[in-house]
Amino acid sequence: MSVHSKGISKRRRLVKRTTSIHCNNIGIDKKVCNFCESDENNELTLGAFHQKGDVTVHYFCMLLSSGLFQKTKISDKNSILGFLLPDIQNEIRRGKKLNCCFCNTKGATIGCCNGKCKKNFHLICGIQNGVLSQFFDNYRSYCADHRKTQSLVKTLSKGSSKKECAICLTSIEFTATSHYSLVCPSCKHCYFHKTCIQKYAISAGMHFFKCPLCNERETFQEEMLEFGIYIPDQDASWEREPDAFHDLLERHDSCDARYCRCPYGRKYDAEFGKYDLLLCGCCGSAGSHRACNGLFPKDNLFVCKDCLEILNTVNSNTQQCDTTKDQDALHLSCSSTQEKTTAGRATSRSRKRAHPADEVSGSSCYSQVRLRSGQH
Repeated sequence: MSVHSKGISKRRRLVKRTTSIHCNNIGIDKKVCNFCESDENNELTLGAFHQKGDVTVHYFCMLLSSGLFQKTKISDKNSILGFLLPDIQNEIRRGKKLNCCFCNTKGATIGCCNGKCKKNFHLICGIQNGVLSQFFDNYRSYCADHRKTQSLVKTLSKGSSKKECAICLTSIEFTATSHYSLVCPSCKHCYFHKTCIQKYAISAGMHFFKCPLCNERETFQEEMLEFGIYIPDQDASWEREPDAFHDLLERHDSCDARYCRCPYGRKYDAEFGKYDLLLCGCCGSAGSHRACNGLFPKDNLFVCKDCLEILNTVNSNTQQCDTTKDQDALHLSCSSTQEKTTAGRATSRSRKRAHPADEVSGSSCYSQVRLRSGQH
């Protein structure tokens, strides 16, 4: 082998070794979004990573790209959540011709939706520079110069600007151009950081997302969507946990009487008889054998001590209300009877006084009537 060929093979081995070291440092399995060319895995601000074939994208980068449209069902296996792979690849190629106005690199597929603005940017660059992205309707984005700001934030910035986040309980400073803090439009007293309310929206989902203070839902969701909060159409995280409602399927199976008389123990449940275990007919979370609660063999209704106290309280209150209503009705009937009696007495007195006069003036009245009618 010549000296020249030895040198070439040595350089090839060196290149392979340095390449493998570089791959080990950056991680071969690390995902990189084809839109923003970022490997940041932040589901809160960029959405989850989705990969199919040669395409790897952040979910929010795909949603907010100006030239990409959802053309099929989300369940379509040949797409990424309804976005066809050829359409995604065409959008990636379109982005390679556009420079980001913030980092001045290619791949800026998101544009400001103001008709007079020509700014394009990556999603991750836009988040760092106050861009507003809306996750509803046409998924519009607006740069910091053309974005909307909550009118309540402008009002709060004029007075005392220091408030407390209702979620993380740390201070919030409102300014006239604040892009990272929001306020509830309904109660106007609930303040939060945008990142805090976004975490809450992802956890609660569309069906449970509401104001943490006043519990208003419709107006609150509309306002949050308008100012860049992503609200997924899914159940709450606490309902999607494995066996979240497993406890509800468990039936109470023990006698809770103070002194259990069953010789076989509190867990024993006979099919019938005095050791048949009955559950509370109100709450179902307490039980007793018939013999332990002094019930007859034919008695099928058992009410625990706690429910019995509540029922007695409700019944006593109802009786008091009924007694008060009866007393009020009796008082009204007595007063009306008294008024009728007084009115009757006054009428009879007036009749007695007017009777002699009527006898005297009866003929004159009759003649006046005849004259008015034209009869002589």
